[in-house]
Amino acid sequence: MNHFAKRLPLLLLLATLPAQTTANEAPQPVPAATQNNAPIRTTIGMPKEILELVLPGSELEALPATSASNVIVRIDDVRPHGTAHRYALTFTGLQAGSYDLRDFLQHKDHTPLSETPKIPIQIDSILPKEQTQPNALKSTAPTPLGGYATTMLVLACSWLLLLCVILFVGRKRKRNATLATQQQTLAERLLPLVLAAQQGQLQRERLAELEWLLLSVWRTRLGLEQRTAAEAIQVMREHKEAGALLRQLEQWLHAPSSSSSTDVEALLRPYAALPAPNEPGGPL
Repeated sequence: MNHFAKRLPLLLLLATLPAQTTANEAPQPVPAATQNNAPIRTTIGMPKEILELVLPGSELEALPATSASNVIVRIDDVRPHGTAHRYALTFTGLQAGSYDLRDFLQHKDHTPLSETPKIPIQIDSILPKEQTQPNALKSTAPTPLGGYATTMLVLACSWLLLLCVILFVGRKRKRNATLATQQQTLAERLLPLVLAAQQGQLQRERLAELEWLLLSVWRTRLGLEQRTAAEAIQVMREHKEAGALLRQLEQWLHAPSSSSSTDVEALLRPYAALPAPNEPGGPL
């Protein structure tokens, strides 16, 4: 029973094989007059097709395969040939050895095969005689990573490195710029605004920044925190130090060309030792 169980998958596979020759084996006609010559050869498990085989007597059929069958035969085509029949059949060997194909055929009418000539076949094994199992697969070391995969990995690492450099350098520059802005004096912060006002090119947004800078300093120094912006500006205009720059700015806004010779450095001297506020405000 165990022997049959081992061979059953192979029997089922052979029963489903199509009736055709393999790519490396051309059909070999075997005339009845020459079938007692050299046997037809094949290897274990490889189907072999015989075409145009003329055999005398009534029609033949293949014997049913059993667990003890060493050869399985399948008749693919039968045609009358006078009083004989012309066959196309395929056989597959399951056990190495020499056989007579007649042993695996029978007449449909169950008459003896006495008139049927011998059909010698030879089933060869591709394994050594003493070996019953296929060679074990040899384990091989995995192929080292290379080619396209290595290139893509290097590119990905390079891109990540470049991204890190950009992020860290950008943050450092931004931090340095912020520190530089925080270290400016109020005079340095006011200078480009005052020059633009002198030339009549001070835009509304820059004017609001200029007013905020002056108010942020003089409100604290003059104790004007509780006053409105308009009230604080009026007090600043009358003050000696605060009013000098403020009055000059108002004059430039109305007639910028009338005082182009004004000493801007002298106007900003009171603010040279004062730190610039961190953030500008909106219009006041």
